[in-house]
Amino acid sequence: MESNVVSQLETTMRKYGFEIENVELNPYYVSFIVKDKKDNKENFIKLCNELKTENRLPFMRKRKDGKVAISIVESIAPKRRSDSKMMIILLLATVLTVSLDFLQRYNGIVVLNKLIGRQSSFLVDFSEYTLAFLFIFGLHEIGHKIMATLYGIPTRGPFFIPGIPGLIPTFGAVIFQEGIPRNRDELFDIGFSGPFFGFISATAITIFAVKEAVPIRIEDFQSLLHTSGFIEMQPIVDIVAQLFKPVGSGYTLIMGLLGFPVWLAFLVTFINMFPAAQLDGGHMARAIFGEKGHKILTVISLVVYALMGFWMMALFVALTWKFEGHPGPLDDVSEVSTSTKIKAVVGLAMFLLSATIIPLTF
Repeated sequence: MESNVVSQLETTMRKYGFEIENVELNPYYVSFIVKDKKDNKENFIKLCNELKTENRLPFMRKRKDGKVAISIVESIAPKRRSDSKMMIILLLATVLTVSLDFLQRYNGIVVLNKLIGRQSSFLVDFSEYTLAFLFIFGLHEIGHKIMATLYGIPTRGPFFIPGIPGLIPTFGAVIFQEGIPRNRDELFDIGFSGPFFGFISATAITIFAVKEAVPIRIEDFQSLLHTSGFIEMQPIVDIVAQLFKPVGSGYTLIMGLLGFPVWLAFLVTFINMFPAAQLDGGHMARAIFGEKGHKILTVISLVVYALMGFWMMALFVALTWKFEGHPGPLDDVSEVSTSTKIKAVVGLAMFLLSATIIPLTF
């Protein structure tokens, strides 16, 4: 890196309050050894914002010798592209797989409607079923997108992922980030926002599902569990039921056609919030526990997946992770804020309330 560029960068560093102890030159980047101070966190954000306009990225890391180094590299601005056609195609494909799933389950839905005394039509049932899936999984990714946008990180999508009719009608949706969070708080927030939005939307639909549900004796319900289409719901559904439609001792509620979308939504939330690899829970764990903690929790998650019967998810996480770890945020030195720690407790509560003991086997 040219000496005049290094001099300019040093001036910028000092402008934002960094106390430079040493400068190390490399062919492709320059590293500034700085004094470890509490205000480095806020100063680093300001530094990121200015260097972004110059297509440069700073990385703040603590070295093995305990010194804090800020390395600045050249970055390439992402190319602008139009994803509208692909987004529409995948959305329509997802609507198709959800529609086919509805048709395969329709006879069971008719039986459910009779059991709960629901008066509806094919079109009404179809609309509710399809929109429930799109609403929950769409809001999940929109949550990620909103938070990333607030932190100035460009994104692409959301791209819906068609599923397998009769099994899992949609695998949700994804967005692609074209930037790196500036610190651990931002990394946590981006990972947390999707499950949070998804959890809230699924809970809202649960309220509608519970209000039209009817009580049934627990013994009778347990016998129905052995027939296709009847599943045990998650703890959050039981809590919503107690709040909006409490039943007497020895009874439980049997839910209508929204029961399966709700169950699958909380299942996906539960699986996705495991503190593993590049899952949403993995991003949150990387922010809270750092690189080593993230690796340990990923291995533990893989074991738990296998013990619970989520073999496909365990295989997917293992193949995508490859023990390469998580890159972390630009500032991997500063501690997380108190508000992030509080949100971590909220995230743990969401994870436990979405716990799904019975894997998807039908």
